[in-house]
Amino acid sequence: MTALLLVSLTLAAPVPKASSPELKWRFKKGDVFYVQYEQEANSTVNAGVGVAAQGNMSATSIVYKFTVTSAAESETTLELECVSAQVGHGIGGQGVKKDDIKGVAGNTVTLTLDAKQAVTKVTGGAELAKAGGQAEQFLSEDGLKHTLADLLTAVPVKAVGKGEKWSAETEATMTMGITEKKTVRGVVDGITDGVARLSVEVDRTWSGSANAGGGGAGGVGLTYDLKSDKGQATVWFDTRTGRLQKREESYTMAGGINVGGVGGGAQPINLSASVKSTVTVCDKPPKE
Repeated sequence: MTALLLVSLTLAAPVPKASSPELKWRFKKGDVFYVQYEQEANSTVNAGVGVAAQGNMSATSIVYKFTVTSAAESETTLELECVSAQVGHGIGGQGVKKDDIKGVAGNTVTLTLDAKQAVTKVTGGAELAKAGGQAEQFLSEDGLKHTLADLLTAVPVKAVGKGEKWSAETEATMTMGITEKKTVRGVVDGITDGVARLSVEVDRTWSGSANAGGGGAGGVGLTYDLKSDKGQATVWFDTRTGRLQKREESYTMAGGINVGGVGGGAQPINLSASVKSTVTVCDKPPKE
C-alpha cells in the first residue's frame, strides 16, 4: 500500500513549468555583428491658408558594423563603424532615388552601456555627424545613441514566456534637441527553434525646440509637437544568441511645427506622415 501511495502521489505532483527565456541582448568581447536600417516615409506638409499642401517622400538606408570591445557586468563598450549610408528625397509623387553620403563610410564611434544596457556615453561621433548631412538624425551622437537604445529596448529586457505581456516607457534625446517619449505594449506570440516572435504596439511623441540652418542670424527656430498612436511592430529575437534578428515597424504621425519668424513671429505648419522601417541584424555584411 505504501508503494502504491507513493506512486500515486508522484503521478499527481505538478510538473514544474519550464522557465521562460530572458529576452535581453547578450554581449561577449570580440563579438561582431551588422545592423541594416531601412526607412521609408511619406509626409504631407500644410503651411496654412492659401498655401498648397506639399507631399514628400524620403528613403534612408544605413549599415552599421558593431564590435564588442569589452563586456563586463557593470559596463560594456561597443565600437560602431558606419559601413554605408544612403538617402533620397522626392516631392509631389516623384520617385525616390537614394544616393551615397560621401565621407561617412569608415568613421568609427565608441558607445558605452551600463549594467542596465542604457547608453551612457558616445565618443568620437563629431566627424561622422559632420559628414552625415541629410542623414544627421541617424549619424549625430544623439542619433547614434537613440538608434542603439531603440534596438536594445525592442525586447522586454527580462524573461517573458509565450502569451505573456509586458509594457515599458522610455525617453530619449534625438538630434536637434527633440525629445522622443515612447510607450510600448507587447506580447510574446511564441518561440520556435529558439527564436521568439513578439507583437508590439508603440506610441510615440516628439517635442522640443531646434535651430534649423545653423546658429546665428541665419538659423530658424523650430518647435515640435508631434504624436503617433498605436504604431505596430513585429520583432524576432534569437534567445540562443541573445541578439535581435529583425524588427519591422509602421506608424503614422501628426502634429504641428512652429517656425520662428522675424521679430519673434511664428508660422504654424501642420505635418502628417506614415513611416515604415525595417532593422535587420546579421553576422556578416548585408548584401545590397
